[in-house]
Amino acid sequence: MRNSQGQMFTVISHGEFFNKDVNKIVSFDKHTFIYIDSTYSFYMMPVVATTFRKTLGKNDQEVVAVDSSYQLSVFKTTEHLGLQYSFKKNEINNLIDRVEIDSVLKTASLDKKNLSYFSLDFGKPFSSNSSDHEKIEKYVPEKKTQGEPDTIFRTYDKRLRNITFSFSPELDKKNKSKLVKTAYLMKKMPKGSLYPDIDVPETISYYEIKLCDFLKPQQIKDIILRFEKDYFSQIVSKNN
Repeated sequence: MRNSQGQMFTVISHGEFFNKDVNKIVSFDKHTFIYIDSTYSFYMMPVVATTFRKTLGKNDQEVVAVDSSYQLSVFKTTEHLGLQYSFKKNEINNLIDRVEIDSVLKTASLDKKNLSYFSLDFGKPFSSNSSDHEKIEKYVPEKKTQGEPDTIFRTYDKRLRNITFSFSPELDKKNKSKLVKTAYLMKKMPKGSLYPDIDVPETISYYEIKLCDFLKPQQIKDIILRFEKDYFSQIVSKNN
C-alpha cells in the first residue's frame, strides 16, 4: 500500500544559453516529476511527438498535431530495476520495458555526476540575505575561463527540508536547510572575449525543486496497482 507520507515534487531546469552555431540565445525548460514514499518511487518526463506534413507547393512543413505524453518509470524504492510505461491523458498506458534507475537518473540529468556540480565550493558568499525560512547566497567566483558563470545564486528553504530529493546533501547538512534553487548568470561578453567575432549576450539559467500535486491520489494508486500487477511477470520471474 502507498505510504501516506509520500511526496510529489518536480525538479526543474530552465533558462537560456547562447548557441554559437545559430548565433542566438536558445531557451530550455525541462521538468522531471517525482513521487517517492517508503515503498515506491516514480519518475515522469514529458515526451512531445510532433506530426508534420509537407505544404503543397512549398519546401517547408506545417504542424498537423502535437501529441504530449509522459515517460513514467516506476521502482520499488530499494531496488535498481523497475518498469517503464507511457502515461497519456492522465492515466498509465502501455508497458514499454524494464529500466534501470541509473539510466532514468542520467536521462533526467539527476545522476551523481550532474548533481556533483551543485556542491562546488565557490568560497565565501559575496552577500547573504535571510528571512525566517529562506536564505539567498550570492557568489562572485574568480573565473578560470570565459565560459564559466560570473555570478551564482543559491537559495535555501527550511520549509522543504523533508523533501527526499537533494541537489547537494552536503550543502543541506551544512546549512541545516534545503538547497531548492541555484541560478547561474553569464554576463554579456564582447567580441574577442569568448569568440573572436561574436558578441555574446547575457544569459541566466535556473535549477530548482518545487512541491507539486501533478498526480492525484487515485492516479498514484492506479500506477502502483498496475506496477504490482506487472512486477512479478516482468521482473521477478525473469530474474529467476
